Amino acid sequence: MGNTKHYIWSAVDKFGTQIISFVSNILIARILSPDDYGLVAMLAIFTTIVMSLSDAGFNDGLIRKSDCDKKDFGTIASYNLAVALFMFAVMNIAAPYIAIFFGRNELTNIARVLAIGFVLKAITLTGFVQLVKQLKFKQLSQINIICSLLSFVVVYTLAIIGFGYWALALQPVVIAVFNIILLLIIGKWKPYFCFYKKRFKEMFAYSSNLLLSYIINRIGENIYSVIIGKSFSSSSLGFYNQAHKMQTVPSEAIRSIIMTASYPIIANEKKTDKRYDLYLSVFSKFTFIVSVMGFLLMAVSDFAFYILLGEKWMPAAPLFSIFILITLTYPQKVVNANIIKIQGNSALYRNLSLFDTTLSIIALVITMIYSLEIIIAGQVIVAFISAYIYTVCCGKRIGFSTKKQYRIWCSIVWKPLAAFFVSKVILSFFKMGYWGDMFSAVLFLVVLCLLCELTKDHTYNNLKTICITYLKKTA
Repeated sequence: MGNTKHYIWSAVDKFGTQIISFVSNILIARILSPDDYGLVAMLAIFTTIVMSLSDAGFNDGLIRKSDCDKKDFGTIASYNLAVALFMFAVMNIAAPYIAIFFGRNELTNIARVLAIGFVLKAITLTGFVQLVKQLKFKQLSQINIICSLLSFVVVYTLAIIGFGYWALALQPVVIAVFNIILLLIIGKWKPYFCFYKKRFKEMFAYSSNLLLSYIINRIGENIYSVIIGKSFSSSSLGFYNQAHKMQTVPSEAIRSIIMTASYPIIANEKKTDKRYDLYLSVFSKFTFIVSVMGFLLMAVSDFAFYILLGEKWMPAAPLFSIFILITLTYPQKVVNANIIKIQGNSALYRNLSLFDTTLSIIALVITMIYSLEIIIAGQVIVAFISAYIYTVCCGKRIGFSTKKQYRIWCSIVWKPLAAFFVSKVILSFFKMGYWGDMFSAVLFLVVLCLLCELTKDHTYNNLKTICITYLKKTA
């Protein structure tokens, strides 16, 4: 039950915060316009790069290092804060030029406010790492859930009283403030800053490659927002951003549950055969959950956007359905990335990230003259190519070959895929509008369960047993 407890608290944390995020996004999106969302999304690439520089891969390095002490945490905390302060100054100077580039004067002040969030968030980074390192997922979940609730109340209030895009711009600052307060109260966090050059250099060789990887990844992920914001309207970027966000919320919740809990557990496991078994278990469960979730969300996409966000957001629904396909590549990419991070091969991780971003930029150059649908389809193709490369480069290091990974992946994914098509074909004979999606979802789940029971799917039965056991213990 030891490891299961960590997964459960990690699940409470991620699902709790993502549900709150999901609900808050819906309620706020009903008040604000696509233009408001697009305006703030234009700055996404700058904010994510700055946060990558603040983290610099040292947080992963702290988790990976088995003999961390106060000096290690204090040194990295000082680095995080110093970089954040430097980037705060850079962002303030660059803000007017960013506004000129996009042709929106509002971005000057928005960028400067977001820069405050950089500094506040950097202060708490090592505090959260300490909780993860100590496997204190209960306290971590309490902090994140309470913070999400409090920040939602503040941001929603700002949206209601007419702050417009400022409600979104102030959100990172509000979250960072509550994180500091809750870490001190619940996490019993005692901020400590020092700098030991030797400790810094020990982790730099590993973490510097991760830093470059993170920056490359963030550029690849957010370059689309820059181009769409520049080439299309801010409303178009708002639709793109909302579709991406709706896809990211559930898929990132599952990814975080699996990887946040498994990373320190696998990293602490020294026996190669047991590590392999852990990877196999994580990969199978991860594939089953994301494939079921992905096709289920595709089945209800039109209904979900119409009911949850309203008619003004309907142009984002077809974009969301395409985005969901990227989720199917998460098991290969995330699990294999963890393999090389745990083995300390940060140079390979950096090279794979560079390959990812290069592919993304090539796809963007090819598709940017077309519609948003074609642009996202290009991202889907890149995701599948990238996932294959990850399995080739990483899996062989622990005997988890590409062939075996895809055999497991295909043996799981075909069932939700078949259930999706069966439900859509049956519903195609009836004209039920958006509400037909609800019947499609029910049919999908029924067909999926039948297929899993008939084929005696091992992962399905394993997950079912875990859920039943947990429910009995909590009853």
